[in-house]
Amino acid sequence: MVGDIVDGTAQHHPDTAIVGVANLGNADNLTGHHFSQANLFAFGRQAWDWTLDSADIATDWVRMTWSNDRRVVHTIRKMMMGSWEALVSYQTPLGIGHQFAEGAHYRPDPADWAGRDDWSPVYYNKADSVGLGFDRSPTGSNLAAQYFPRLRQRYGDIDSVPENLLMWFHHVPWGHRMDSGRTFWDELVYRYQMGVQYVTWMRETWDALQPDIDARRFAEVRAKLAVHEADAADWRDTSVNYWKEFSGRDIPVDNAPLSATIVVNGRKFGGFNLSEASYPIPVPAGASPTITAVRTATGRRATRSSPRRPACPGGRSSRSPRRASSARW
Repeated sequence: MVGDIVDGTAQHHPDTAIVGVANLGNADNLTGHHFSQANLFAFGRQAWDWTLDSADIATDWVRMTWSNDRRVVHTIRKMMMGSWEALVSYQTPLGIGHQFAEGAHYRPDPADWAGRDDWSPVYYNKADSVGLGFDRSPTGSNLAAQYFPRLRQRYGDIDSVPENLLMWFHHVPWGHRMDSGRTFWDELVYRYQMGVQYVTWMRETWDALQPDIDARRFAEVRAKLAVHEADAADWRDTSVNYWKEFSGRDIPVDNAPLSATIVVNGRKFGGFNLSEASYPIPVPAGASPTITAVRTATGRRATRSSPRRPACPGGRSSRSPRRASSARW
């Protein structure tokens, strides 16, 4: 364990130290984001006792910061405990590294070459028609050889490397079969989408806590989550659309039909790809924009909802609109 090294146990050192770098500003809440304070709190707690459980630390922080109400504590802690993995999913899923824009590290730019290889997203992603990822296996740079034999063997084999390190050690073929049964391409898109959907869930969950949080802090966190959701979607869309240029594969959907037919004002409109966010529907002046029927590509009639939400960029809620708004569907 890293903790055993830091506290001196592993190598029998009587004196040890741990250092954390924190960029605090002049914001009232020190970090500029109310939830970023939790990182400082956790560092302080673990500096004294690294064996503490992260969920227990989060519980203590929530109780001291937001509320002692059991429901509020449980809800906010759940938001926090999945947030890191969500960020990994929409920024650097499956072990791909450093896909950030030069000089910022806040927005995606997988096509960028920053003047030297080790600063550049293209150096790390190695995207081509075969696959994606940096080959550090024995057939590539052989970085895996620097590890102890057991890990060297595990990391150097594409079939045994942990999936969260997959693209760090291997140039993964687009059709490689994943643990989920999906192809690598489908799994990659799925991971991006799941990261975004977690942020959406956090935003919606926070909205439900409005009666329990003071107005100022509720509004400030709500605004941050709205930006967070937009940024996550930008990471997903920019990344997936760039990888698609190399994979040549369609954006997958979540086991749903690829198109549907709707009836508006007695006229059929079809061929809709459910991955798209909207479609223009011409409606004569004075005519009703009501969608009177929805039929999926399977031929089954849907009167209340369209096929399940596509797990892909631009996906929308599974519930179909009851009316065609602004001549769009």
